[in-house]
Amino acid sequence: MSAGAKTRPRPRHAAPTLELKVRNMSFLLERLGRDCAPDQFVRELTVNAVQAVQRVGGGIVVWDHEPVHSRRFGASKLCVMDTGVGMTGPEMVEYINHLASSGGVQADDGNFGVGAKIAAATRNPAGIVYLSWKRGKGAMVWLWRNPATGQYGLKPLGRGKGEDAYWAPVPASLKPALIGEHGTVVVLLGATESEDTTLPPDGATDDSSRSLWLTRYLNSRFFELPEGVELKAREQWGTPGSRVRPARGMKHFLDLVSHAGGRVRLPDATAHWWILPEEVPQELADRYPSSGHVGALFQGELYELYTGRAGTAKLQGFGIAVGHQRVVLYVEPRAMRRRRVVPNTARTALLVNGRPLPWDEWAERFRENLPAEILALMEEVADARSARDRTESFKQRMKGLANLLFIGGSGGENLRRLFALEAPPQSRNGKGGDDVAATLPAPDPAAERSRAPGADADSRSPGADDARPEPPRDGRKRGESDREAPLPELDLDRLLELEVVWVTEAECGAVERAARYIPETNTLLMNRDFRVFAGYIERWREKYAGNPAAQREVEDLVREWLEQPLRELVIRSHFLRGTPGWSDEHIRALLSDESLTAVSLPCYLTEMRLRAAVAQRLGKLRPAAA
Repeated sequence: MSAGAKTRPRPRHAAPTLELKVRNMSFLLERLGRDCAPDQFVRELTVNAVQAVQRVGGGIVVWDHEPVHSRRFGASKLCVMDTGVGMTGPEMVEYINHLASSGGVQADDGNFGVGAKIAAATRNPAGIVYLSWKRGKGAMVWLWRNPATGQYGLKPLGRGKGEDAYWAPVPASLKPALIGEHGTVVVLLGATESEDTTLPPDGATDDSSRSLWLTRYLNSRFFELPEGVELKAREQWGTPGSRVRPARGMKHFLDLVSHAGGRVRLPDATAHWWILPEEVPQELADRYPSSGHVGALFQGELYELYTGRAGTAKLQGFGIAVGHQRVVLYVEPRAMRRRRVVPNTARTALLVNGRPLPWDEWAERFRENLPAEILALMEEVADARSARDRTESFKQRMKGLANLLFIGGSGGENLRRLFALEAPPQSRNGKGGDDVAATLPAPDPAAERSRAPGADADSRSPGADDARPEPPRDGRKRGESDREAPLPELDLDRLLELEVVWVTEAECGAVERAARYIPETNTLLMNRDFRVFAGYIERWREKYAGNPAAQREVEDLVREWLEQPLRELVIRSHFLRGTPGWSDEHIRALLSDESLTAVSLPCYLTEMRLRAAVAQRLGKLRPAAA
């Protein structure tokens, strides 16, 4: 080779790679299984069955009990059957005994090939029996946890060699009438062979109706089913009324019963909403989530479903302060070029670029664009006219005591800091006027120090003349009180504005608490079922038992004066924001459910105010005779 000849560089990574392996697959499987919800296996096996059915152009998926194994083990065994494409014995060995292996196309946003193995196998160590028919021929495998070694894998069934030893032909007695030339049955044996697997699993998300648990789970997990797929489940296990009924998903239910519905386009998602009727027929309420809740919608499935108190808090964050028991909200994230939306491995949550869903951002955007129908619902539920009247009465009382609202500092400086706002605050309907706290400017630390107690001329020590501030430049003499000087024209209504709504304890979401403050919408929810409030109202109504009109007037007055201290607490808390010693965490604690309850407990001043107010409002009208 000549001196000038060039040598070709050796390709990088030319040597074969030693593939990464898992030394303890059973440990990994059980660890991942603990991240799954107790009933997650129903979703995984249902989706596998639906995909098998789609590959033949449509068909049926049925959850039922499997009679042969139930008789063999003396306990009812749950199974799922489908009329899908089916599998041969070797195909089942390949797909079922390998993690991340699937008969479908694997993708981050589609089928992983791990769900049923993680969610179902770890909860059925006694075994999962797969029976499948393809082109008229049947085969079976038995996935279990070997009690001697603790390893998960296929149980030997056949007489062949190698992998053929782990599958066997299916006896004719095991073929259900539903299946013809192709289809699959998956039988769940449970933790032990004597376990009844038709019962809802311990810790399931909803076991309120045990005999309907499968139907309810399927309806709440799937928004809608693919075209040509029929899904059914047995109900009322072991009773004369037991039968197989369709599970159609939440879209069917919401389209059937909702009074109104629509969509709100968010920057990176679409919020679908529905308003439920006041009462849902019991037959439907047993089978579908029939009160307000929030969830994420992705590829026809529902994730991260917030129901009960969690749903109440979520809906309140979206600006639905009252009436939330009648609102269903599903947010559907949009996948874009640089924004990937995928489920986590356990399929319990959705991830956007590897991060949790941006619920707070979505809530803020939705609050700015609340649909008119939802606003009308809240007005209806809240009895808005009486609430506005009480708000106006409160404002008139407090305007005469404006300077007493201040906490430290001078009156003029406090007002300038609180009300000299550049833009109107954002309200729950996006049109301005409610959320004072959100727009308060941060105080100037130097100004705060100059207003601190003990910093004025009257409290200065004799040797501190050189530290005195320059004389005021507005013509006032040093030491002249701000309260004696004219205040600038400022909007007191801005500070005193607070939406107060009386709701049930369930709507309030604060059990055995007086109230809940929602800062996002500047709303105070008063718990009308709280024992202290209910006692006041009942006692004063009894005083005028013979006069219904007077009872309504009295009840309105009682509510007005029960609101008074809580309104003051919320409004005066604004003066503490951003001041030394008061972080955002401190303000949240000050306005917590427990703090609002503590303010509601003293009774002497409230009772005195009520007596005077009732006497003034009702005049000579006498209470009912004792």
